[in-house]
Amino acid sequence: MVMALYEKGVVSQQMIEPYRDTSITPRERKRILYREITRRGPQAFTMLLEALREMGHWDLVRDLDPNSPLQLRARRPVLPPNLSGPQDNFVSLTIEKHKPLYSNILIANSTLPGFISHRDVKAGSWYIQVLCEVFAERAHDCHVDELFTLVDKRLRLRFGRQTSSVDRWGFNNKLYLHPGLYE
Repeated sequence: MVMALYEKGVVSQQMIEPYRDTSITPRERKRILYREITRRGPQAFTMLLEALREMGHWDLVRDLDPNSPLQLRARRPVLPPNLSGPQDNFVSLTIEKHKPLYSNILIANSTLPGFISHRDVKAGSWYIQVLCEVFAERAHDCHVDELFTLVDKRLRLRFGRQTSSVDRWGFNNKLYLHPGLYE
């Protein structure tokens, strides 16, 4: 992460040195780095958010700045290593047309965003308890999307105070974890 910020010019070599000091806790090192970045102005903060986003930390970007234009901005195309130098227009246009799409992603959360997940002291998380039961009972005859719906229904019936959430990003096909081949 720090190297990604260094490559973008957000942090200098002098800013990285305290971050490498292992006598300071990792949390405190991150705080120091964050304070230094915010002192450099809004452009540096925007680059921090962009670096976090590029590394896949979507939730952190959303939490740091929910109104960030980065959430709406199209990503830059990633060039393969053998095409990282100057390119002719045809190759550049071809790569830009084939930007990676975020598809076939299924994100299951134990609660709605902003809420806490309840847990039993001995048995653990309510969500994990129900998830394991439903998957063990029904994975042989239900696809994954249907399994998460069953988990939410059973969670509501048994405990009544917790609702799970599932995000689908282009997850349109049926995926079976155990198609019954070994019965």
